[in-house]
Amino acid sequence: MAPVGLPLERRAEPGARVEMAGARTLSISGAKTSLIRRGSRDYSLEHYAKQQITPVTIQQMLLLSNSKQRQKLASALQNELLVRVAKRFNEMSELPPKLLETKPVQRVTMLYYTFFQDLAAMPAPNTEEREKNFNHLCQEFYMRDAATLPSIARGLRQFKRGPPPVSASTIKMLDAQLDDLFTARLSVRMLIGQQCGIAGRSKIKRGLCVAEVAREAAENTRALCLQRFGVCPEIQVKGHLDFKFTYVESHLHHMLFELLKNSVRAVIEQHRGAAGAARRKRLRLSADHHLGPDGLPPVLVAISGGREDVVIKVSDEGGGIPRSEMAKIWSYEYTTIPDEDVRSSEEANEAPVDSDEANIDASATVDEDEEPITFRSNFVGMGYGLPISRVFARYFGGDLKIMSTEGWGTDAYIYINRLESAAVETLPE
Repeated sequence: MAPVGLPLERRAEPGARVEMAGARTLSISGAKTSLIRRGSRDYSLEHYAKQQITPVTIQQMLLLSNSKQRQKLASALQNELLVRVAKRFNEMSELPPKLLETKPVQRVTMLYYTFFQDLAAMPAPNTEEREKNFNHLCQEFYMRDAATLPSIARGLRQFKRGPPPVSASTIKMLDAQLDDLFTARLSVRMLIGQQCGIAGRSKIKRGLCVAEVAREAAENTRALCLQRFGVCPEIQVKGHLDFKFTYVESHLHHMLFELLKNSVRAVIEQHRGAAGAARRKRLRLSADHHLGPDGLPPVLVAISGGREDVVIKVSDEGGGIPRSEMAKIWSYEYTTIPDEDVRSSEEANEAPVDSDEANIDASATVDEDEEPITFRSNFVGMGYGLPISRVFARYFGGDLKIMSTEGWGTDAYIYINRLESAAVETLPE
């Protein structure tokens, strides 16, 4: 696997410090220059942060769990993880100082620094016993890292809440930083998951039926919608229903579930009440328009397996998104819900979570002085659904696009590389 991309050295402000829980203090600059030496090798964060990342394809990633040369691959993976984690630590050090000072983000920073130190101090996993120890260390980090996304979400809310007000330029910069951070984090979790065989649905699956995942996401959405609203528009799955390819099931489910949640809520809000009744009446008069059993226009999921890409289109008649709001939907701080619902969600201690973490016991991932994390999926969006879904889509070279017709509805397009050899990690430099 030839290295792809350019090495990048990221520097924190001189003397920057991160205060840790339990009176532990980590100096960013000190951490990056402190050395762990074994023989003549340099195991500092600074050393590894200068190295090139080696993006891999889905096809190559499958070798981690299926190859007979597991110990050789584990040794290569150890070095790759050191590079990726060192770069991510540097990346986190560039977050706004006020955000770095929040307790949830401090925990995340310490988690990555500690994992780097433990990984660097471990001998190469070139024997069966050493590979076992390496896998145990990676599994432990994987479980603790499950709290990273909700922790950063909490830290971001604390960051925005305090004075002075956060500027639009800072939000724009922060969105780009979080995109890179979450993409890189996803790459570390994918490598560890494949190596250690963690989280079945989050592993790469050959022969994944897109229609089956879409139907499951539709059923989950319908159950949640009925619980929240007492009604749900019909969700129709059409197109290449027998199409199968190689992909990560949980990533596909997460993207579809988020898009369908947005669509059904928009349809209900657009067509309920007196104004909604008038719209439904006009639709009934249209000869080519068919309303569902609840009197609501259906949400459509169309699947197409092309020669290069798998394309999934989610269409609704939920009124669309104003053009002035389109850029905001990709921001981690953007939400369309009322302020009182945001406060209610915060009081319930709810935070977003990406799909491969939904079945992890949160009590094992937080400190004793922190309340347990609630992973209950709901319609109270905290601004992470679409941005994280786009991170999933882009990770293996795909994309997520949203097209809106204000006053009518929204079309969302998921693009995924069909070929295992073409689906290569797209990572921040």
